[in-house]
Amino acid sequence: MGNIPDSRIPNNHPLRVIRGLADEAPAALNKELATLYSENGRPSVPPEQL
Repeated sequence: MGNIPDSRIPNNHPLRVIRGLADEAPAALNKELATLYSENGRPSVPPEQL
């Protein structure tokens, strides 16, 4: 059936570009931020999940 809200937005709508950029930004920072996580103790929550 697919993602219903996603199916309501036309393929050429500017929100699709914005969403792509918003998804890429945290992914690009992930390598840099991964070095800040502790190897022991309570696991950290990645920023893109917050």
